[in-house]
Amino acid sequence: MGAAQRPHHARHSLLAVLGPHRVLHGPRRLSHLRGAHRGRDRLQLSRDVRRRVHRVLAARARHRARPARAHHAHRTRRHRHPDLRARPASAPTVSLLETTAITKTFGANRAVDAVDFTVRAGELLALIGSNGAGKTTLVNLISGLLRADEGTIRFSGKDITRQTVNQRIRAGIARSFQLVNLFDHLSAFDNVALTIFARQGKTRSLTTLAGRDQAVADESMSILKEFGLAPKAPTLAGGLSQGERKLLDVAIAYALRPTLLFLDEPTSGVSTREKAPIMDVVTSIVRSGNITAVVIEHDMDIVFRYSDRIVAMHQGAILADGTPDEIRRNEQVTTTLIGTGETA
Repeated sequence: MGAAQRPHHARHSLLAVLGPHRVLHGPRRLSHLRGAHRGRDRLQLSRDVRRRVHRVLAARARHRARPARAHHAHRTRRHRHPDLRARPASAPTVSLLETTAITKTFGANRAVDAVDFTVRAGELLALIGSNGAGKTTLVNLISGLLRADEGTIRFSGKDITRQTVNQRIRAGIARSFQLVNLFDHLSAFDNVALTIFARQGKTRSLTTLAGRDQAVADESMSILKEFGLAPKAPTLAGGLSQGERKLLDVAIAYALRPTLLFLDEPTSGVSTREKAPIMDVVTSIVRSGNITAVVIEHDMDIVFRYSDRIVAMHQGAILADGTPDEIRRNEQVTTTLIGTGETA
């Protein structure tokens, strides 16, 4: 997370609570943080930072770890423009998430106005709308970054309206951000491994993060392989390309083993050539891991190519809800959103 990133985008997890600036303040201090260990970076934290880490992890990770999903380390990552929307006929259609009349007001502005929003288990849903439509506010309400003024949120059949961010993470909701949040001065490997430690509550082993906990090391490498980042395991996150940073940010959210994953503009800031390959990787992992995903995305080509269902928002309310073909034919959406080119 660089200095240019805005604080309100910080991830409500270990990565944000600590912040890279708390670990070190520049590359000159890198030698105090890490050391060589079998060809990869090994996390080494000062006593003061270790105390902060232990407090954060103990507070947010006192829960049983989710079973590890099967990994597909050898999956080919070549871009073939596949149609990844197809689901098996037996795909579940039950509601995983439901909001009822959810409302958030900022002064005189009703950013989210009595919205009924449903996410079905197993789908990849795209959330579109012009700037100020209420998309990010809605996701912030669901993920717990904002508290709803009115309405309810139910996840997996339970009311989570008043739950904290950490409680929602433990329940199975994770999120990546438009502005990537990483420990830039830690390796890609350690960024993932630290998240696994947080998830599992292994607060006593941070000084040997990459060295002695083989299960964490194996899972970290497996996740990096799934995202095509294994060759970058020892590379500092700050030295990755923008596309690689986007993938690593999603990999960190994935390392929390969510049931529901929110992806905030996963292809923003990357070249047109990189967009589809990134989405191929992300979509393949979401499909194979039986993860339900909600994607906020600017690029309508990406939206129509990869989503099972599209929900369009306008002025804090839902304008339309349907399949990609239905949304293409919806004159109101075409006039209000697609025709103007405003789909952010």
